[in-house]
Order: sequence, then structure tokens, then C-alpha cells
Amino acid sequence: MKIKYVKTEADVGGEFYYQAKIRGWTPDLEVRFPSRYHRSGFMRVDCVVSVDGQQICAVEFKRHGRKEPAPTSRQGMAYAALSLPVVFCLGRDGVRESIERIEDLVHETLAA
Repeated sequence: MKIKYVKTEADVGGEFYYQAKIRGWTPDLEVRFPSRYHRSGFMRVDCVVSVDGQQICAVEFKRHGRKEPAPTSRQGMAYAALSLPVVFCLGRDGVRESIERIEDLVHETLAA
């Protein structure tokens, strides 16, 4: 019997993590940053990608069918306040596109 289930953000994160590791990047998961937009004073970013010890970007995983947060939402404003670019990985189908965007950021960051 096959059990039906909904793919989650963890599925998206797992595929992304694998793709990042085979490129030699360091994907740190569940990273906390200070945030004035959260009552706790902190926000959790799903992943921070680093290359050669240099942080390249933050990555937010969303399951299929979800969208980026609105810029005026608490989450949107908290991301805008980060000192890193934020890449939204929207579903497992969005992993390739996210990886390609980060490859561009890696080249831009390391060339600077």
C-alpha cells in the first residue's frame, strides 16, 4: 500500500542541501539572526550558504504552491533587513532555479 503525503519544506531543504554540498558550498541550516521584527528579537533563516568561509546568501524554503512573503509582511521586512541577499526556493521544482541564482551570487561575491 502506498501512503499519500504532502511534500514539505524539509523535502525542499533536503534536495537543496544535497545540490549545495556537491558544489562544494557550505549550507548551514536553521541559522538565527537578530531581528527587530520578531518579539523574540531573533529570526530563523532556513539556510545560509557560504563559500570559502564567506557568507553568500540566505535561503528560505517553501513547499510547492507557496509564494515569497509580501514585502510589507513581518517576514518580508525581516528579510529585507538582513545584510545578505535572500533566495526563495519555492518547491522541489524551484531548487534548480535557486541553485543557478546562487551560482551567480557566488561569482559576483567572490569576484568583488
